Amino acid sequence: MTQTINDGGPAFPSAPTVSPMGYLYRPADIGCTGLSIRDYFAAKALQGLVANQDDRIYVTPNVMTLEEWRTSLYQEDAKFCYRMADAMLAERCK
Repeated sequence: MTQTINDGGPAFPSAPTVSPMGYLYRPADIGCTGLSIRDYFAAKALQGLVANQDDRIYVTPNVMTLEEWRTSLYQEDAKFCYRMADAMLAERCK
């Protein structure tokens, strides 16, 4: 069972466009609807994390490589940012 996440809808929706051939198409028709508000909130949270340099250092050379450590760290940061975005959406939609 897949859980549906409220993404808040488009943050920067695109208007329908007329092609040079005169065809009207909507961005959703070509798979491009823009950022969701959830994505926007997560990006803002990530911006804050990146701007606020922390003191996490690579000290476990026997457990994983530096690249594996960085990848793990970035994945955890991304998860945190989306959890923050979900909290912001919940508060916004009260």
